[in-house]
Amino acid sequence: MCIRDRQSLVPRVVTRCIQSLEKWGMDEEGIYRISGRSSHSSRLRALWDVPGADLNMAEISPADLDVHSVCSVLKMYLRELPERLIPQDLALEIDKVMSEHLPTERAPEELRSGELLLRDDAAADALVAALAPCLGRIPCAQWYLLREIAEHLGQLTQPPTVVRTKMPLSNLTLVLAPTLQVSGAVFMALVQF
Repeated sequence: MCIRDRQSLVPRVVTRCIQSLEKWGMDEEGIYRISGRSSHSSRLRALWDVPGADLNMAEISPADLDVHSVCSVLKMYLRELPERLIPQDLALEIDKVMSEHLPTERAPEELRSGELLLRDDAAADALVAALAPCLGRIPCAQWYLLREIAEHLGQLTQPPTVVRTKMPLSNLTLVLAPTLQVSGAVFMALVQF
């Protein structure tokens, strides 16, 4: 596991987007699903493309900065990373661990709930224990970035927030798992656990 200064490893654009979204977007219906205004997204992207840029977006109200544009910029940044957050060989290994620990058959109502369903806490603990060695091999910078994103999305999946945003874990998975280049099951496990 990496033991470094987290702030030096998580890109400022990610930190600032998450701060803004956690301040202004927790009530925003369709967060991460609805595209932002292209004019806002383009301006934000241009600002962040300047080396050394820092824009405290949490201090800019939604009247002046579209929350969905902040989501769009964050998704663009993650999509354009030069390396995957989880290297391909490790992603395959993690997918194998997931398949060994997830139930093979689920009832239709369980699938619609959008949660990674394990029969009990012991099954969840076993999955987390099996994933830990794999996750510990993720390169340091990617690990911290993945952790930051997972913690942020974990806040978005809290029931009171989901009621307001209409974005349960299943919807966030559909929108963001391809961006992060991870399977849906891995995405759900990272956010939940």
